[in-house]
Amino acid sequence: MKQEKKTTYDRHFMELLFAQLHDHLIDEADAEGLSKMLEPINRLAEQASNGLNFDDEPADFLRVMNEIKNTGNNKTDE
Repeated sequence: MKQEKKTTYDRHFMELLFAQLHDHLIDEADAEGLSKMLEPINRLAEQASNGLNFDDEPADFLRVMNEIKNTGNNKTDE
C-alpha cells in the first residue's frame, strides 16, 4: 500500500485559515480545491529555496535574499 505524502496546505488547514482570516466557513469541496491548487506552488517554492541555507525564517530568509540581490550569489559571511 502506497502512502501519500501529507500536503502542507490540506483541506483542514484551508478551512481553519478561512475561518480565522475571513470569519466564515468554506465548504469541503472548496477547501479541497484550494488545497490542490496551492500544493504545486508549495513544491516549486521548496525546490527554489533548496540550497539557500536558511537557518531561521523569516529573518534569515531576508538576509539571504538581500545578499543575493547585492552580490548575485548565495554565499554569506557570518
